[in-house]
Amino acid sequence: MKLSRIVAGLAFTCCLMLWYQVMADDGSPAPIAGPPARSNKAPDLEQSALLKQGLDLAAKGSLQGAIRDCYDPVIAYYERTYNDKRKHYFSARGAAEALLYVVEGANTNTATLVVSRNWVEAHFLKGFALVDLGQLDAARAEYDAALKLAPDNSQVRAEIGSLDNRQRKFDEALESYQRAEEDSQYSPPEAKSLDRIHAYHGLGYAYTELRQWDKADEMYRKALEIDSNDHHALNELQYIQHQRTAQETPTPR
Repeated sequence: MKLSRIVAGLAFTCCLMLWYQVMADDGSPAPIAGPPARSNKAPDLEQSALLKQGLDLAAKGSLQGAIRDCYDPVIAYYERTYNDKRKHYFSARGAAEALLYVVEGANTNTATLVVSRNWVEAHFLKGFALVDLGQLDAARAEYDAALKLAPDNSQVRAEIGSLDNRQRKFDEALESYQRAEEDSQYSPPEAKSLDRIHAYHGLGYAYTELRQWDKADEMYRKALEIDSNDHHALNELQYIQHQRTAQETPTPR
């Protein structure tokens, strides 16, 4: 289990005196177990503001504008800023995910730097916009780029699963959503429940399309254990029951 690798490698990580930086939810530097990295607060806050502008543009229907004027400039900024080929860069949403990357870097003796979540979110949001534009291959490329920066990001894994479902690659979708559910343990506390629900919804959809009613039913009930008012899960359970009843009802001769 990855969590056990964290525990096993934590002391070793601290001894290595790695320098890294993790951005908190408000964009301010939040050091994790070890000496803090040199702060890059102001530029990161500028990039956060640019991502917000992109979200506003996308909400108004200007998806191309959001990509061109906001998401791409953020990606370009981080690619310019963190380009040392001797280092492995990660972009984590929170402390648990960041610590995972740092410990894994220590265990493999890899120079590791965890930077602002802006970088991975720029790729994620660009991919999301490209899906809405119907450019699915380009969207997958953005999600792959996000996954390289954040291989244990539940949100990214779930969107890859969503893309698989959309393309009716249900076996691949199941793998992506199962990984999303596993990786939700590293999600920020405020996002953990939502990430798990998203994973269960995706699993439920894939199992439903595969007509594996029992497994689909199980996934939606797991979502309801987290949020008993999950209307999507409740509606899907009704649909599953309807399909089961239809199968059990003999066809008149």
